[in-house]
Amino acid sequence: MNRMPGVAELDCVDVREALFAGRPLSAAEAEHAASCPICSQGLPGGDALSPSAELFSAIESDVRGETGLVARLRSLPTPVRLVVAIVITTFLAVGTTLVRPRWAFGPLPVERVTLVLVALGVLVWVIVWLALRPLQAAPPSRRLVLGSVAAGLLVPVLFAVTPPNAEHAGLDAPGMAKGVVLCFLFGALPGALFVLALRVLDRTAHRTADAALLAAVGGGLAGNAALEMHCPSVAPMHLLLGHATIGLALVLAYRAIRTRTTARD
Repeated sequence: MNRMPGVAELDCVDVREALFAGRPLSAAEAEHAASCPICSQGLPGGDALSPSAELFSAIESDVRGETGLVARLRSLPTPVRLVVAIVITTFLAVGTTLVRPRWAFGPLPVERVTLVLVALGVLVWVIVWLALRPLQAAPPSRRLVLGSVAAGLLVPVLFAVTPPNAEHAGLDAPGMAKGVVLCFLFGALPGALFVLALRVLDRTAHRTADAALLAAVGGGLAGNAALEMHCPSVAPMHLLLGHATIGLALVLAYRAIRTRTTARD
């Protein structure tokens, strides 16, 4: 992982350089080594000031594996990576929507759409911030992570069961099953791409369960944002099954993929 010029953040390269130079780790480097999923593998007895051969090997392997565009993106300062993630999210939501915009089907409920997009946008920002935090920063509290995950999964459900026009919210509209499937797939595509983008920007490549979980939940929010500007339906059952379930589906699918990949390795 080649760090870009001007990057002040501590990362695995700093620890590696200190170790190969034969100097003791500084307090900041020791703190990073103790919390980093990569560097901590080689710390005997949890002592960040006493590196072992396993630490050299783990860091060397990780550095050699980081090449090309992915390495450059991960080496960007955290504020830049956050902005990149938000830009990608916006591009995915808007780009997907322009294929079949909601306003092409009739009047656009501007106030409702604005409310939903603002709420989803705030949640996406919180999740991106938690998922891409610097490695040397103290990990967020478990309560904050779980609270963000719960909000990311439940807010789309809340919007689904409180449609803007209840009088037009028919539950048994013709072709509802087909519409649910089409909307689910339409929203799952940008959602999956969001997960992939956060994996590329994450310096641990989602080796930690929390980062992967947050990315999957954020993917559900990104998918719902795209659907909010695409689908004109106000039927609660359609919104619940075709929109709000995307986050949960991504969480389960990504967990299964990670479990299978870990078992294979």
